[in-house]
Amino acid sequence: RIRNWFLKMLHRFAHLQEPERTGYLAWFVDGIFEHISSLMILLNVIFMVLATDRDMEDLQGGDSSAFAGRRPLRNTVETIFVSFYIVELMVKIAVHKFFFFVGDHWGWNCFDTFLVFLSLQDAMTSLMEESGG
Repeated sequence: RIRNWFLKMLHRFAHLQEPERTGYLAWFVDGIFEHISSLMILLNVIFMVLATDRDMEDLQGGDSSAFAGRRPLRNTVETIFVSFYIVELMVKIAVHKFFFFVGDHWGWNCFDTFLVFLSLQDAMTSLMEESGG
């Protein structure tokens, strides 16, 4: 009985229709901001691939000091990406409000939120390690 109620509620939430959002922020988020976000994701992937490739070259060559020397720069770049993703998440929630977590894209939005929190946790851990704390 509880299971049926839960499934019925989940079905209702998944099929809610978000009202049309208006205003400059909604126009920005649904327009150019989507392209900026896609570009940032692409740049982040390229950065991660290049950084990982460089780390593997250093490990194969036995030069671990080069890896440690690049760590502050990598942390800075990763902090920039994480900061952008946090702003992106906050802006999208500001526009879509409750409908960010229900409706057509609820699964992807929840996944994005999860990834942002993981990235934030990783960035905080890296910064604490760098500061010796």
